Amino acid sequence: MIKETLAQAFLSAALLGFSLLIGLTGLGFLVAGLYLGLTHWLTSAAAAAVTGGIILFVSLLSLLASKAIMTPGKKKPREPEHSEPPDNLSALMQDAAALRNARDHLASTIQQHKPLITATTFAAGFYLGVNPGARRALSQALAEASSQQFGKSKQPH
Repeated sequence: MIKETLAQAFLSAALLGFSLLIGLTGLGFLVAGLYLGLTHWLTSAAAAAVTGGIILFVSLLSLLASKAIMTPGKKKPREPEHSEPPDNLSALMQDAAALRNARDHLASTIQQHKPLITATTFAAGFYLGVNPGARRALSQALAEASSQQFGKSKQPH
């Protein structure tokens, strides 16, 4: 039992480290591309200053977001649930309760599998970022799904 838990923890740490390495590499290329793109309109020093300012702004946003996530909020005590709502909105109340249960289940599942979800999301974002064909295929699949959702089937070319 302990061996499996340790193996899973080491695998999760390795995947997180690998994802971090890939993400930092992608961020490096993004920064280099931003700098090179800005040198078409600005001098080298101004492009470097703008690039540095953007990086500082993004890091400040991520710092504030992580602080907001890590700071525990004040929880309001839950009101006791009634078995029957006093008005004719019982179906709406049941739907709201089902949505709340689904939300809680989804949140607990995400908390249980956070390293795997993070690594998968990181890898998918990196792959879509470097592969224009994958972006095009995803865009076409989403367009088809949305057109079928609204009843407009798209004919293939």
